[in-house]
Amino acid sequence: MKILYVEDNAANARLLAKYLALQGDVELLEAASGEAGVALARAELPDLVLMDINLPHMSGTEALAALRADARTAGIAVIAVSADALPDRIQAARAAGFDDYLTTPLDLATLEAVITRYRAG
Repeated sequence: MKILYVEDNAANARLLAKYLALQGDVELLEAASGEAGVALARAELPDLVLMDINLPHMSGTEALAALRADARTAGIAVIAVSADALPDRIQAARAAGFDDYLTTPLDLATLEAVITRYRAG
């Protein structure tokens, strides 16, 4: 399984990389900006994208819109990742087209359940 993590916080990116390295069958791609994430998704066509919502320049929601507008990436599952756990923010992310929503710090059991769900298709 190929997962793209778009995250500008290096500590969060390192934590996820260490966790996924233990999984053995996951290839992790990383981008530190929305623009880089969109470009990498178009080039690599990952199975799943974990997208920080609060990115500089191009927000995660804007990056999602760019992915959905491209026929090559429109069907890729994109999961919002944010420290904001307010119900209205989660609802807004889902309304914007995110397939799911994870809050940070990441709960590893919840993350594993999401990965398993999208691995199954």
